[in-house]
Amino acid sequence: MPKQSGTKAAVTTADRVWTVAAQLFREKGYHATTTRELAERLQITRASLYYYVDKKEDLLYGICVESLRRVSTAVDAALSDVVGPTERIRTLVCCHVVSMLTDIDMHATMLLDLHHLTGDQLREVVKARDAYQATVDGVIADAQSAGALRSSFSPKVASLALLNLMNWTITWYRPGGPLKPQQFAEVITDIYLNGASVPSELVDPTVCRPVAR
Repeated sequence: MPKQSGTKAAVTTADRVWTVAAQLFREKGYHATTTRELAERLQITRASLYYYVDKKEDLLYGICVESLRRVSTAVDAALSDVVGPTERIRTLVCCHVVSMLTDIDMHATMLLDLHHLTGDQLREVVKARDAYQATVDGVIADAQSAGALRSSFSPKVASLALLNLMNWTITWYRPGGPLKPQQFAEVITDIYLNGASVPSELVDPTVCRPVAR
């Protein structure tokens, strides 16, 4: 991750390196982004850039670590005083989605470009990702044990389905659109907990009947 210095100005520049790199990685992809482009966007020289980061992969690693730290910290803190199984799911979804859509460049980079890491850096990020997924698995398993969720599928499958709903909002969410991050979280929660179909007693049985052939 970006090197840190004791001066306020240096720390600010290091944070900008991190933020701008995430923006470029999201816009162009990790491999397509060059350090020259990053330096130009930051309006610094390439030599100055290497004061803050040793190589491009280190920057990707730092972004991935920080992405997972932010979402896991937010979720852990929010869940710490929530007891009810359904409310814990609602809290989890709210914190996760708001974090994803607030820091969208950073989280998109982690989700889409993580596979470009290698060696110990890849192993460390995957370990952090798996630790966060274990938190989600636990919330789902507790809800199933309490009878708040169906137990006809495994906690792992139910957890992966929820993570898919939450994570991939990054691909179609647009800042400034009609829904705010909190509202996206509410929609996802409702679909996950209640489904998207109309209750059977309200369905018109004449609609969508198979055509006889």
